[in-house]
Amino acid sequence: MKLEFLKREGNDRLILIFAGWSTDASFYRGIDCQGWDVAVAYGYSDLTFDTDALKCYATVYVFAWSLGVWAAGRVLPKSMVTHAVAVNGTPHPCHDSLGIPQAIFHGTMENLDDRNLRKFRRRMAADSEQWKEIEEKISGIADDIDLLKSELGFIARESIGKATPPDFEWSRVYISSDDRIIPPANQLNAWKMSAAGEAITLPGAHYLDLSAIIRSTIQDTAKVGKRFEAATPTYDGAATAQRRIASRLTELLKAHQPATGSHMLEIGPGTGILTGLMADLLHPVAIDYVELYEVVPRGFAAEERSFMADAERWIARCDESFDYIVSASTLQWMVNLRCFLRDASERLRPGGMLACSTFVCGNLAELNPARPYGLLYHTEEQIREMATECFGEVETATEDIRLTFPTAREALMHLKHTGVGGSSRSQEGLQRLLAAINASGTPQLTYRPLYLLCRK
Repeated sequence: MKLEFLKREGNDRLILIFAGWSTDASFYRGIDCQGWDVAVAYGYSDLTFDTDALKCYATVYVFAWSLGVWAAGRVLPKSMVTHAVAVNGTPHPCHDSLGIPQAIFHGTMENLDDRNLRKFRRRMAADSEQWKEIEEKISGIADDIDLLKSELGFIARESIGKATPPDFEWSRVYISSDDRIIPPANQLNAWKMSAAGEAITLPGAHYLDLSAIIRSTIQDTAKVGKRFEAATPTYDGAATAQRRIASRLTELLKAHQPATGSHMLEIGPGTGILTGLMADLLHPVAIDYVELYEVVPRGFAAEERSFMADAERWIARCDESFDYIVSASTLQWMVNLRCFLRDASERLRPGGMLACSTFVCGNLAELNPARPYGLLYHTEEQIREMATECFGEVETATEDIRLTFPTAREALMHLKHTGVGGSSRSQEGLQRLLAAINASGTPQLTYRPLYLLCRK
C-alpha cells in the first residue's frame, strides 16, 4: 500500500483519504483545508501501511471511499483516528450480502482489460455530467491492468471466508441509493452488523465528491466565528434552546456545591448568557474569555481578560491554572474533543471542575435530508469514555429540546439569528431545507444537548 502526501506543511492535523480502487493520489488533487495536511493511501495489493507517518499528528480525520473502506479498517489503529467517514464501501468488499457479490467481483477481476475498466468507471457515475468529472480526474492515472487485477485478487483472498478483524469505529457512513458498484441493500446490511455512527442514505451513484464531504465535515473556524459574530444582535432574542441549556448546565453545577471566589475560564462566551448565570453562582474574582471574535469585558469579575483565538489551540498553549472551565453549546465545533478534554484537565487546579454542554448524534436531525454533509457528533458513550481518561469524576446527561414554529421559514430564521446556520446560497437548497423541516407535519427543530461535568 502506498501513502502519498498532497500537502505536507508541518500541521498537526491530517486529512487521510483511503482511495477507491483504480484511483491514485492524483484523483484527489484539489482537496485542501487550511491548517491541515492531506495524504492519500492507495494500491491495495498488500496491507503494509506506514503508521509512523501519522505519529506527528494530534488529529487525523479519515475519509474512505469504496474498497478504501475495507483497507482503512484493516490497517489503521483506532487510537490514531479522531473521526472516520465511510463513503459507499463496507468492511466486506467481496460478499454476496454485505459487499460486492462474489460472482460480480470475480467477473470484474477475470475479465479486466482497458475496455472493461472504463465500463466499470462509467458505472460509478450518476450521469454524463458526472462522468466528465470522473474522466478529468482519471486522466492523469497510468493504468496497469495486471496490477489492478492483482489488487482485486488480494482483496478477495483477504476477505472471503476469513474472520473479520475487530470493527473499526466509523463516525458516519454514507450510502448512495443508486450505487451500481456495491448494492445499497448490501451496504445497509453490512453496517447493521458493524460499529458505525450515523448511516445516511442519500441520492446519487457510487462516486461522490469527497471534497464536498470534507469541506462540510471540517468547519472553517474563521467562518464559524464570523457567522456567530454577525448573529450577535439577534442571538439573545432567538436563543430559546441555548438559554435553556445554559440554565440547566448551571443548575447541574450548583448541585456540586461549587466554591466562590474562583478563577473561571469560559470557552465561547458569545453574548454572555452562560457568563451571567455562572457569575451569579461562582462569584469569580477573575474570568478569562476565549472566543473566535472580539469580546469586551462585561463586569462580572474584578479582573477580566478576553482572548480572540481557536480555543483548542489556545488551551493547548495556555500556562494558566483555573478553578472552573465552563462552556455552553460550543464543544461540537471542536475538531478533536479528546485533546481538548485532556488539555482542559491539565489546566484545572486539583479539585477543579469542567462544566460544559455540547450536542450529540441526532442534533437538528430534521435538517439531515437537506444537508447530509454536516458536523460529526459524538455519542454520549464516546464523550463519557474520553472524559474518564483524564478526569476522576465524570457526570453526563442528555435531553431533547424540541422547538416548534408557525412556518418552516421561521425555523430557518431561528437558525440564522442564532448563528447556527440553516441558510442556503441557492433557491434549490433553500427549498430542500424547507421541505425537510416540514416533513414531520409541524415545523420543528430538535436540539439534543449533552451536559458534561468533570472533576479533576
